[in-house]
Amino acid sequence: MITKSLAGKGTFDIRIRVPKWAAHGFSVKINERDQQVDALPGTYLTLSRSWQDNDTIELKIAFSFYLRRVMDQPKIASLFYGPMLLAVEEPESRTTWRKVT
Repeated sequence: MITKSLAGKGTFDIRIRVPKWAAHGFSVKINERDQQVDALPGTYLTLSRSWQDNDTIELKIAFSFYLRRVMDQPKIASLFYGPMLLAVEEPESRTTWRKVT
């Protein structure tokens, strides 16, 4: 969860990057109220409104596991949990990978 309070006021847009790995949940609250947003992974989400001093934006992003193969090392893959990089090494080269759960 990420929370940010704003200082100042006025009508303007806030653009928030929705990470590509955020495919299993991305929610926004403004001043503790759920917002209906269309957060597409790998794009930007725009919050447009008349902001007031001390408005608060809260983001919740669900982490999930996924693999990215290392291009020049076929027996090695990068294992991610959300934005966190872990590492996996197999005993031999693989053309397919098991689903990580």
